Amino acid sequence: MSLFAWKDRFAGEDSEERSRRFFVLEGITGITHLSLTSGAFLAGFVSMLGGSEQINGFIGVIPAIAAFFQLFSSLIYEGSAHRKRAIFRTALIYRILIAGLYLLPVALLPLGISLPVFMAMYMGAYAMNGLLAPAVSDWMVRLTPMAIRGQYFAGRERLAMLVSAVLTILLGFVLDHAKAGPRPAAGFLVVGGVLGVLSLLNLYSLKNVSEVDRGDAVRKYTLREVVSTPLASPNFRRMMVLFALWNLGLQVGAPFIPVYMVTRLDLSYTYMMVLTVVGTVARVSVTNMWGRLADRKSWFLAAKLSMGLLALVHFGWGFVNPGNQAVLAPLLFTANGFVWGGIGISIFNLQFLFAKSQGRILYLGTNAAVGGLFSLLSVQAGAWITKLLEGREVALLGLRFNNLQAVFLLSGLLLALCPLFITFFLETKAGEVERD
Repeated sequence: MSLFAWKDRFAGEDSEERSRRFFVLEGITGITHLSLTSGAFLAGFVSMLGGSEQINGFIGVIPAIAAFFQLFSSLIYEGSAHRKRAIFRTALIYRILIAGLYLLPVALLPLGISLPVFMAMYMGAYAMNGLLAPAVSDWMVRLTPMAIRGQYFAGRERLAMLVSAVLTILLGFVLDHAKAGPRPAAGFLVVGGVLGVLSLLNLYSLKNVSEVDRGDAVRKYTLREVVSTPLASPNFRRMMVLFALWNLGLQVGAPFIPVYMVTRLDLSYTYMMVLTVVGTVARVSVTNMWGRLADRKSWFLAAKLSMGLLALVHFGWGFVNPGNQAVLAPLLFTANGFVWGGIGISIFNLQFLFAKSQGRILYLGTNAAVGGLFSLLSVQAGAWITKLLEGREVALLGLRFNNLQAVFLLSGLLLALCPLFITFFLETKAGEVERD
């Protein structure tokens, strides 16, 4: 029976199972929110507002940079025995900002301040998300026994990606239709309306998740303890190094891929959404496989394989040009979907293997803050490289690459270091992971 058939099954379900089903709805709305406020949608909107390639790339990595705010999450939630109300209030602010993300800047177009207003709202929204993420993740993990986490998170992500794929391709068609008309900004008003509906559904899902019995002592932490506690754990320090390396390799290239498609390859929104759906279908098709691999073998193996393959995908984008994009772009989108089916669940769960159950938000928040800091450094490096090489070409092995292709090659090389780090520095500590 479908995971959406809640009402018929609630009578026979316990509170935890019912809550896990509402977390499926939370995941569907949350992932679709991200899809509609990133990638080609984001790159097209920022370009319409007059943003340069460098500004576009920087805005694209704001969600990762805003993860720095997760550092303060434990200051808000760890000292409370009942977190649900505080989580809901933060989520309310976050979803209101997301709902107005396209609507308000479009309304302000005549005043010429749309781009800075959009950037402020975008940063504010994902700062709120940064405060939320560790607490919501911990809440969901506490409701999900270790034995079923792989399949549960895989199934949750599969449904979320399916819904996201349908909406993105439909809205991509809407944007293309509006772009061909006299009012190209009108398409984003429709997207904004969809974001508003999704915000209401997201808040409804959180409202219906049960308050969890934390089962550990409630205590308040100082900011110094928030930082020092995870650093005091040798194993978790290794996890933080992996996150730094991962974000360094990912964000130097990833934010510029949709920019490259919009500004250099000049692809239509509909075509880009079709490619996105192709990647999503690939991701949905293999997510259960990655979950089973993690449950039967290890999260280490799932992470190594998926990260290593993503390195090849990013490196491959360095060879895409207008002459071959009809062949390479679909192949790379399909491969990207395949590998993110593993990365999406493995990188999330790796943290929980080394984070202590008591005060776990401290570990998740500090780790995310490290990732956010390195994301900022990485996208700045990528923007600097694209600016330095603007109008120039880099010759390598008899081939010539433009500035954006160069950062894709660099991104692939850096990402290839991640599976090596897991093999030599994390997997050797597999016997010391948390078992809760």
